[in-house]
Amino acid sequence: GSESNSSESNGSESNGSESNSSESNGSESNGSESNSSESNGSESNGSESNSSESNGSESNGSESNASESNGSESNGSESNSSESNTSDSQVPNEQSIESTNSNSASSNAENTEFSGIDTRTFADTAAPDTTGAVERKLAHNAYFYNKEGKRANLLVAQKGSMINTYGTEMINGREFYLTDNGLYIAANNINAQKRILLKNSFVYNKDGKRVGTQLLRRNTEVDTYGDPVKIGDKEFYIIDDDRYVKAVNFGTNDKEANETLADGVIANAVLNHNANVYNSEGQQNGQVVLSAGSRVATGETKTINGRKFIEIGNGQYLDSDEVNGTSRVLTSKADVYNIEGKRIGKVTMNVGETIRTYGEIIVIKGKTYYSIGNGQFVKQTAFE
Repeated sequence: GSESNSSESNGSESNGSESNSSESNGSESNGSESNSSESNGSESNGSESNSSESNGSESNGSESNASESNGSESNGSESNSSESNTSDSQVPNEQSIESTNSNSASSNAENTEFSGIDTRTFADTAAPDTTGAVERKLAHNAYFYNKEGKRANLLVAQKGSMINTYGTEMINGREFYLTDNGLYIAANNINAQKRILLKNSFVYNKDGKRVGTQLLRRNTEVDTYGDPVKIGDKEFYIIDDDRYVKAVNFGTNDKEANETLADGVIANAVLNHNANVYNSEGQQNGQVVLSAGSRVATGETKTINGRKFIEIGNGQYLDSDEVNGTSRVLTSKADVYNIEGKRIGKVTMNVGETIRTYGEIIVIKGKTYYSIGNGQFVKQTAFE
């Protein structure tokens, strides 16, 4: 499961910078030291900037490495485009984008090219003896693997899910927890791995915004979880709930996630909304949440207590609305937004258009939206 964070900061305001060999035109710089940076018309106070290009920016207390900053105002922040947790993936790196209640989906279910039914979505292997189960919390999005260390399906368990585990096994030199569906979760999505910082580092939240002003000092040993995740176009390590440190500050980082699929793994739909898993009685099956963007092999649809469910394998069901969606009619003009709540282009949908939405409403930066697939969202008020 990967989690994606990364930012492009334009016109950032930064104090306490370090700047060497810089080319500066019309800039005002106080106590800054900059390495190989080019700054035009910028005001920089105490920021640390390496190989950055800054035009007309005002930057205070920010740390910038190989960044390009034009005309934005940013205080020691790096903007994260979303948090996508998918531990062995970004859905593709064991990390995907998390945004309050939703992760961007890779495509609209009804436009997906996958075909066929995979009845082994949750494995045909017998579940382990449930005595001695230990419930553990995912600190990072996670893939499900088989005993060969290959992805057993195309599902992604979301960060924060509670997983029943039954001891560990080493597979191809990597540690895994056996879970109650007979599959495996990489242990580094649950257990911390200690890493040494090579430089002073700020701490960020899932939106790529700097948290406070305190620095983690170089040579500090820090607990990290899973592979780096992306926020915007930068990679970060998860160090705690909603706390991240730039991966580059730890030096070279090799990813452990394995994208190799087991034989016969197929799917015919994509989740456009985070989804709980249910059993054949319509009861929530454990506390595993599947991340939006997960691909599923759908089977029969059945109604349980007046609610529609769709089978995804071995008696496991999802709420049908998470996969098939619901048709809604716009009552006002509507813009389309991304997972960060930013408007996408100049696309505007008109009153009377019928739009398919997926799952329940989600909250992005205090406003409510419906997912319309492909990582796109429309404000709830457009349907009222």
